[in-house]
Amino acid sequence: MDAHGVTKNAPFRAAANGGRLFPLEDANRALPLVRRIAADIVRQQKKVCDIEEKCLVPGAGQAGGEDLVALRRRYDVELNKLHELTDELNAIGCEVKDVHRGIVDFRTVYRGREVEFCWRPGDEKIEFWHELNDGFHDRRMIDADFTAEVADAESSL
Repeated sequence: MDAHGVTKNAPFRAAANGGRLFPLEDANRALPLVRRIAADIVRQQKKVCDIEEKCLVPGAGQAGGEDLVALRRRYDVELNKLHELTDELNAIGCEVKDVHRGIVDFRTVYRGREVEFCWRPGDEKIEFWHELNDGFHDRRMIDADFTAEVADAESSL
């Protein structure tokens, strides 16, 4: 990850949840790697759901179908891969909020409180934020006032 400029040896301020607080520039700099991992997460989640559906089909594990024990074993392997991918994003300091859509949040500080930058696949850069207890549907556009206030706060990150 260091080769992509995502993690640095320089210290960063920790969020209340133990994660990293991101200046907007650092969050955007992390996007090439985050974008790839988020795409892998969405694909992996689909694999897990497909296997889960096969396990739930009436008659699964009977003659003619894939052995239920083998399906469950495969499910565990694929679910573990999904957890490993989310752990990769957590190691960067961001958090997956929706494994089906690949939505990722980055903690930051705005007006003295922690909030989250919100990114989803298809967004070229981070353009939205929301309060910690809000979600994707409550996200707000990063405007000039937000940018100016965050820039002041970033000097302490």
